[in-house]
Amino acid sequence: MLEHIDLASINSQGYCFQIEVALRSSKDGFSIAQVPITFIERAGGVSKMSKRIVIEALWNVTKWGFGTYKYRR
Repeated sequence: MLEHIDLASINSQGYCFQIEVALRSSKDGFSIAQVPITFIERAGGVSKMSKRIVIEALWNVTKWGFGTYKYRR
C-alpha cells in the first residue's frame, strides 16, 4: 500500500502522519483495519509531544473530518 502513496506529499510532521496515511489510503480504495497495540509507560527521558504537534493534530483532523464528510457511506 505504501508504494501507492506519494510519501513526499504527506504534510504532517507529528503524530497525525499515521492518520493522514490512513485517510489517503482509504480514499485510494484500500481497506483500513484496526490492530490493537499496548503502549508501555515511559520510564524516563523527555516526551516528544509539543504544543505544535498537538495543534497540528487538532487542526488537521478537524479539517480532514469536514473535508471528507461527503465520502462517508
